[in-house]
Amino acid sequence: MPDRRPLAPVLGVLGVAVVTGSLAGAAGAAFIWLVDAGIELVWDRLPDALDAGTWWIVAAPVIGGVLVGLGQRFLGNHPAPISEYTKAWRSGGGIDAADTPASFANSLSALVFGGPLGFEAALTGVVGGVGAWAGDSIGRAGHLLRQSWGWEQVDQLPATLRRLPPWLAALSGVLTFRWLPFGSLHFGVDLPDVDTTLSAPEALSAFAAGAILAIPVAWLLYAVSRSEHASFFRRSPIMIAMAGGLVVGVLALGSDLVLFSGQGGLGRIADTPTAELAYAAAAKALALIVVYLAGWRGGPIFPLWFAAAAWGTAAARGLGLDGLTLAVACLTTVGVVFFRGKVLAGILLTMLIVPFSAFGAVIVGAVGSAVGFGLAEQAGLVPSLPPDGEAGTGHQEGDERGGTGDGPEREVPQHQEGGDHAEPPGE
Repeated sequence: MPDRRPLAPVLGVLGVAVVTGSLAGAAGAAFIWLVDAGIELVWDRLPDALDAGTWWIVAAPVIGGVLVGLGQRFLGNHPAPISEYTKAWRSGGGIDAADTPASFANSLSALVFGGPLGFEAALTGVVGGVGAWAGDSIGRAGHLLRQSWGWEQVDQLPATLRRLPPWLAALSGVLTFRWLPFGSLHFGVDLPDVDTTLSAPEALSAFAAGAILAIPVAWLLYAVSRSEHASFFRRSPIMIAMAGGLVVGVLALGSDLVLFSGQGGLGRIADTPTAELAYAAAAKALALIVVYLAGWRGGPIFPLWFAAAAWGTAAARGLGLDGLTLAVACLTTVGVVFFRGKVLAGILLTMLIVPFSAFGAVIVGAVGSAVGFGLAEQAGLVPSLPPDGEAGTGHQEGDERGGTGDGPEREVPQHQEGGDHAEPPGE
């Protein structure tokens, strides 16, 4: 009579995968919803209730600085830069699920109160942390399955079934995220369509803009990374975070485009005067560096996208060229330089926010950026960039919780040899 093994443990592993994956999707949706609701409360409802004037533009980031400083003081330096997460994944580590609440709270404070930061680092810390917890939960369930079935007999399961739990968790997370009636992921970018036919002057200008802008963008990314890894704010996290908020508020008096990540501002570029565009681009880049130095945490991509697009539009107006085409080409430079000259990666990143009609301008700008960055790199005109360069490798002093505050230090848990935490009934 064949040896029959209980199916309950197998179903239990699959159930854990579905539940934990769904919770990860719900966490991402909840975070996005809270950011949107918080921005509406702080920047719409409270000013109306207080009959606040221009002074609120300065006051709100300062209040945000108090919350950011409290988070740094009591929760630690989270979320980590994306370059740190990348290094951890490459080395076989991952995000520490225990850091998820800190990433959630710190990012929420920075994004809601007008910090010129993107939400990509926040979502990585929040969703990645919950995903790490899901993986650990699946691993523990797989450990019980091995005990129930026997360490040898579990390998009799079909390979597809043994590999199913992580994929099932990921699918459950995506479906939950899409199904929930709140927290939909959106980029808030409303760029108009671009003429799909590029004239020779437009193509040449887009190529030249990408090649020329690659050098300053590389240095700006270097400065941003160095600022993100600075640690002097630990001497007085609340006061320094408030000072950073004050600088942002004062800069925003010249243009409210300085506030927030910039995705909303991208849709306003065409209707913004040239002088204000030039100011907002420079001020947002400066504000991004300042808030990083002050302990505010978030992503750099959207603010740099806005700055590059604003510079491109201002330059196009001065040269009598199509502003939108040149703006898209300059915007593409950020992705190409971020991926250190990789054209395809830069194109894919840029196409997340630009209309498909701008594909021609994106390609020309990406090639120009890659050529300019490659030549500048060979000539030693650009710095080393993270995650492989030195800018993202500086370690910081330990935070109050005993960690380094420099990114994930999580060691991959090994319940048994072979690492069954990732594939619960693994091979």
